[in-house]
Amino acid sequence: MLYLKHGLDQVGHVRLAGSSLKARAEKRWQERPGDDPGIVMDKWMIPAIYVAAMVATIVSIDIAFFKDRMLLRLLANVGVVLVFGAFYLRFFRNA
Repeated sequence: MLYLKHGLDQVGHVRLAGSSLKARAEKRWQERPGDDPGIVMDKWMIPAIYVAAMVATIVSIDIAFFKDRMLLRLLANVGVVLVFGAFYLRFFRNA
């Protein structure tokens, strides 16, 4: 029982207020169902990839077609953002 006297549990984890850090973290994740760290990362991956694809599309259209036409470039960019937004709301809203 020497390890309990020095604030360590049996495997050497530091004990805080009667529980190990790992146990406290597991309890916190159990209190929030559906918030598994892997799921949280997946929730942000789809929009991040989608935004990167949108930026790549806008830049490539600007360079390929509208180098010297500022107003047409702006209108095309707004159109691309609206199309990407519509597709996102239609297909990826609940992803």
